[in-house]
Amino acid sequence: MGFLKHKNSFKISEISKKEFCRDSLCPQDYKELILNNSNTIKLSDIIEDWYKGEEIGSDNYMKNSNFRFLKTVNVTKSFLYNQTSIEYCKPNFGKEPQKNDIFIVKDGAGIGLGEVALYLNKSEFSDYISAGLIGIRINKDKRYYTLSFLKSQHFKDYVNVNTAQGSTIRHSKLIALNYPVAFPTTKNHQETKLIEDFLSVLTKNLIDKEKQIEIKNNRIDELFSVELNSKLTSKINYELPTISKLKFGNRLDTIIYSKRYFEYDILIKSYKNGCYFLSEKDIAPGRTPKDYYYSSEKKSNKFFQWITPKNVNGRSLDYKTYIHTKSATKITKNTIVLNGIRYVGNGVFIDDDEKIFSNQNTLIIKKFKDTDEQIFLYTFLTSKIGKYMQMAQRNFGIVPILYTENLCKIPIPKFDESQKRKITKLYYNKVNSRDNYTIDNYLELELKRNKSLGIHQLNTEIFLIKEKIESIINKIINEDPIEIEF
Repeated sequence: MGFLKHKNSFKISEISKKEFCRDSLCPQDYKELILNNSNTIKLSDIIEDWYKGEEIGSDNYMKNSNFRFLKTVNVTKSFLYNQTSIEYCKPNFGKEPQKNDIFIVKDGAGIGLGEVALYLNKSEFSDYISAGLIGIRINKDKRYYTLSFLKSQHFKDYVNVNTAQGSTIRHSKLIALNYPVAFPTTKNHQETKLIEDFLSVLTKNLIDKEKQIEIKNNRIDELFSVELNSKLTSKINYELPTISKLKFGNRLDTIIYSKRYFEYDILIKSYKNGCYFLSEKDIAPGRTPKDYYYSSEKKSNKFFQWITPKNVNGRSLDYKTYIHTKSATKITKNTIVLNGIRYVGNGVFIDDDEKIFSNQNTLIIKKFKDTDEQIFLYTFLTSKIGKYMQMAQRNFGIVPILYTENLCKIPIPKFDESQKRKITKLYYNKVNSRDNYTIDNYLELELKRNKSLGIHQLNTEIFLIKEKIESIINKIINEDPIEIEF
């Protein structure tokens, strides 16, 4: 939900209240933030330290370095700062963040402004942040409670309403430090500290689920690489493409004839159990219905989940969007939905009968009726090896596209059942939740359970926890009663 209230009128004296609004008659500048709870603490009063990033200039980027440059693009809907794609630089560019610092996007456009992420340092690197970020170090006892508010729509709306409108990038300066963090009152619950603890453990659990997704994703990629390389009987000697190979590929762009693609191709085709290829009848392009309209929330049962390359990140769904349509969908249970443009190799696996749509920039794959076989195919196509081969097979143009016929040229290995099961269990593994949770044992039990859950289940539960956190925050802001229910 949004927390900005539109005003039908305002006094002339209000024009001078906000520095950036002086002489502005833009209605956007005079919205009001909903906050019915007066028990608030300014963010700057519960932080130990804060710092701004800086721009380093193009001459200071490097391909390989022990120093990394962290940018706003890696601050996403996830609670953790995304470190899967990082740029490297020369040393000595401002203050180095510490583990558990929080980054806030202070400069940006669209939905990126006011986005927040928790930073967990990878010890072998030294990091610096870009000028579009603020780093803050929250007092330990308030860290996770405050983080839940900073990840909320309420915080984003606060930054939005207090930042001047701009045609491209908007600059919020240090307005985030003035954010009033609301704390529970006795109207929420007689024991206000319990509500703080409740929100904190939910946030910690969500963060651990995100960590486990990263760990399991890396493990899947490792298992594919180890298994394929372990069965190699001789060294792979790279060969330049022959005329027959060029004719088969029907292309002259060099990446599909690169050494790396050549090695992956040989590894799979020479695998002891053999390999197979998808056929064009296994794949269909997604389709954007002609009668649809878009929504960021499910307003009724006539709205259906909408998958696009924008909300798919690796093997997970970053956030949910919806469309209203009367059209039929191509997606059924056990369907694989892959990105077909730009960053191909990202995708989701559909495991239920819910009506779901995907746009024309996706590829819908229905190869096997057997769920385990379909999941294994999915994990390979979304692995580092499968992803690189799809990236290489794209047709380059204004927007690089992976066509059906290109995907059908990628070999897929046939693993033994035991190896296959190791991989599919990391992605898909159900574990029942407990029914005896208390505020004291919830986090400990959930952390153990997270280690067993598959990526798919972890991703699904992250959405449920986010909904619960948003509901609690909404009640704290409006001083509504809160039940502690896990």
